[in-house]
Amino acid sequence: MTCLDTTGYVCTFCIESIASWLSARLDDLVIQHVDRRSRHIVVCGIEQRGLGRVPANLRYRQEAPGRVSRFLCGYRERHWFVAGLAEPATTVRDAKLSLAPAAIREAVARERHRDRRRNGLFTRQGEWFFVPATPPGVASWTIHRHEPINRGRGKPHWCEELIRYGGVTVRLYQGREIDDVEFAKLIATNPALPYRIMTRDAVAYVRGRISHDDHATIRLRGWHRVYLNNEFWNGRVAFYD
Repeated sequence: MTCLDTTGYVCTFCIESIASWLSARLDDLVIQHVDRRSRHIVVCGIEQRGLGRVPANLRYRQEAPGRVSRFLCGYRERHWFVAGLAEPATTVRDAKLSLAPAAIREAVARERHRDRRRNGLFTRQGEWFFVPATPPGVASWTIHRHEPINRGRGKPHWCEELIRYGGVTVRLYQGREIDDVEFAKLIATNPALPYRIMTRDAVAYVRGRISHDDHATIRLRGWHRVYLNNEFWNGRVAFYD
């Protein structure tokens, strides 16, 4: 399988990224839809699990043997990306909508300019959606400055100001949670263990500058509720700040 790059020629980036992203062996990959204007494609990956290759007439059907996974791939801002789709989608536009957070998806579907990173409903940076909202009792909350948010993998997005409530306090080491038993073993062998105390799945609001190495810095005037997109991947998805 090949995919289109920014100039219309073919490249192998998406197939290589998808193959490394999946933990199971893939026997076939099929391009379902190409949007040349936005430089995005929807790819269907089929894991046969030893059943042999998929017959041509079954390649685009959900009931084909084996597991079917779909991905939105393309170019945004400064880099290529691959996003796993948790729900069936056959076009780039539908795939983008399926990535919208469930809590605001109906409103996103009604938004005229929903494909833009900034519109009348939200401002988006990568996998994060920021929706204007006033947190309750904001005067009594602690404002955390230069606070990171991430989904448990990759580089964090840094928020100029953040407030939060709820959630679970956890230790993160090398991008994963460690419990008390594992922490005790690791700290015994390495007293300088580079772990981080963070809060998982809190309700968070941010304002000011939001920065990330791979994205243009955005500036949010007033408080915005933070939502993580609906991307699927082969590991635990959690919101850490």
